[in-house]
Amino acid sequence: MYYPYLRARQFELIALRELSIGGLSQKNVLPIFEPVKGSSNNLRLANKIFFENSQKAYLIFNPLVGELKGKTEQLVTFYLELEDKSFIPAFHYRNNSSEILACVATNKLENCLLICESETSSEDQGFINLMETEYFTSVSIENPDGNRSLKRYLFTLGKEVIGLPI
Repeated sequence: MYYPYLRARQFELIALRELSIGGLSQKNVLPIFEPVKGSSNNLRLANKIFFENSQKAYLIFNPLVGELKGKTEQLVTFYLELEDKSFIPAFHYRNNSSEILACVATNKLENCLLICESETSSEDQGFINLMETEYFTSVSIENPDGNRSLKRYLFTLGKEVIGLPI
């Protein structure tokens, strides 16, 4: 599986919509979108086309850059208002476990992805608190092979580990 990390800009979304319509990406590509623009029109259209073509994509609810940085509630509201959802919730973990857990539990989000830095440790209590919930089924870590104890810990929990250069 290929997990492209994209900023959810117009032309990226158009390219992935066309791949989805052509049936070329559903089994091979699971994009991770970090939205940077305040307008949700392109995301809404992408969600509709992705849903019609059984394409899934991760959508980061707490982007680290762009116009939506710090606007988690706006992205959660956008997600919850979608009738048919192709997006899967994702969160950046930067010692913010209480905020993430509150958001996930309050909004009843599931099958979430947690995106971590390579320095994340299997002894980080905030990280452990998130990983041991049913809300998170996948975790992305920069260079997961560089931290074998963390990788072992995640596999014992049955979490999908995605290696990404972030």
